[in-house]
Amino acid sequence: VYAAQAQHAADFAGDRQRFVYGVDYIHTDPRTAGTTNGRNEAIDNTDEVGAYVQSTTKLAPRFDLITALRADRHSELEGTFVSPRAALQYKPGANHNVRFAYNRAFQTPANFNFFLDLDQQRRILGLPAALRDIDITATGVPSTGLSYRRNCTAGQGGLCMRSPFTPAAGGGPDGFVPANASPYYAAALNLAVAGGLANNLQAAGLSAAQAQGVIALLGTANVSGVGTYLGLLNPSAARTAPFQQRFTPVQPAQVVDLPRLKPNFLNNFEVGYKGIFAEKARLAVDVWYQQRRDFLSAAVNVSPNVFLDSASLRAALTATLTPALGAATGGAVAASVANGLRAIPLGTVAPDSRNTTGPDVYFSYQNINRTVNVSGVDAAADYLLTRRLSVMGNYSYVNRTQFPDVRLGVAPLALNAPGHRAAAAVRWNDEPNGFSTEVRGRYADAFPVNSGVYVGSVPVNAFLDLNASYRLLGRKVTVSARSPACPGLGGWSCRGCRCSSRRRGRGRRTHERRGRAP
Repeated sequence: VYAAQAQHAADFAGDRQRFVYGVDYIHTDPRTAGTTNGRNEAIDNTDEVGAYVQSTTKLAPRFDLITALRADRHSELEGTFVSPRAALQYKPGANHNVRFAYNRAFQTPANFNFFLDLDQQRRILGLPAALRDIDITATGVPSTGLSYRRNCTAGQGGLCMRSPFTPAAGGGPDGFVPANASPYYAAALNLAVAGGLANNLQAAGLSAAQAQGVIALLGTANVSGVGTYLGLLNPSAARTAPFQQRFTPVQPAQVVDLPRLKPNFLNNFEVGYKGIFAEKARLAVDVWYQQRRDFLSAAVNVSPNVFLDSASLRAALTATLTPALGAATGGAVAASVANGLRAIPLGTVAPDSRNTTGPDVYFSYQNINRTVNVSGVDAAADYLLTRRLSVMGNYSYVNRTQFPDVRLGVAPLALNAPGHRAAAAVRWNDEPNGFSTEVRGRYADAFPVNSGVYVGSVPVNAFLDLNASYRLLGRKVTVSARSPACPGLGGWSCRGCRCSSRRRGRGRRTHERRGRAP
């Protein structure tokens, strides 16, 4: 990262008016050796330039007005982004301060939001080595956005897919083909046979000869009328979970192009107070309200897989098997086979981009064209009981941790932070003897998570920390020790500052509360 800054300040009318103004420049050159940014390694540099001016005006002995304006441009984003700010400060006394503030800020996407090109999980289908398997890949959004081909007349709403079963000469695993069923039924059947379909049929009561005969009949089924449907992979579901839990059905109309990224705008309104009482107690309280617009999602699945429709497939297989096995047995076997084949992805409706060149499942980013409102309270206090002993505490509250009306992939948008956080501490500071110690307890409420392939919830976290330090050698050396502890169900377990419960096996995770812009 190369950065340059220039700033100047000027005072007018004594100390009643002050201006601060300047410019910033940042050049970012990621060097990931073809790992994080993959094929984008040669084109992932960005530049950002900004200018600002801030004014501080003393309206009266106890009132100050602070205003500011900032403008920025980013090489990967369209337009100039303007951020105004205004705050009124009131000082009723030397040790008290009340402020009313408004701030419009923006957050630019990170470099990886534009240029990410990284395999997240390999071989999620488990195809034979001769076939191109389906991986999970994270990809950034280029300046052209991500769009889908819709010029395939057959299949799902004209959508095209890439299939691991298609030979290169016929469009290939890197080429687009119609998202319809008939060309891929035989491939799915062969994969099921390789996966032990004959054994499954025998377990259902057929003899070995009957099982082989059924497989031969299945190969002759007329599947011209079999349809397909789209399913989004649920990254939080285990591979061994039932098919209904691993994939969520979606309609072709829900597969929409992703435009180029935009900054995330935040309008912050805040009322705050800070005060000192009797030179022993300090109190700070902030009440805030925030509007977030065009916020950037976590990486979500943007490429549904194409599956055989089980209802129409069952009807086609029943018509094939009934003459040989009878209505009851033929229908039961057809239902079982159709249920198994519908769990095999025929291909992936992948965006048409330079970095989406195979039938992989792609996770990427998008701006949510919605405005969500969040509010909260922050409070902190400390009190000197004696010259050496003090107590302190803080509490944070945010009113919403999940937004059910805003969907990101298979789950609603989540704040990815707890709604309640609190801490309390007792500190002993014996400065003359160079010794200090502190006992601190921390609490974080449970909260939902929807961030990339991590979808679920984080349980309640409660921690107890002990810190101690001692100065020696004429106060030139300080020795300190910290013991992080977390009460586990059935025992305490601490491993290098990362605590986990033996019974529940969950590691400690730290999350920022709400990520407000400065």
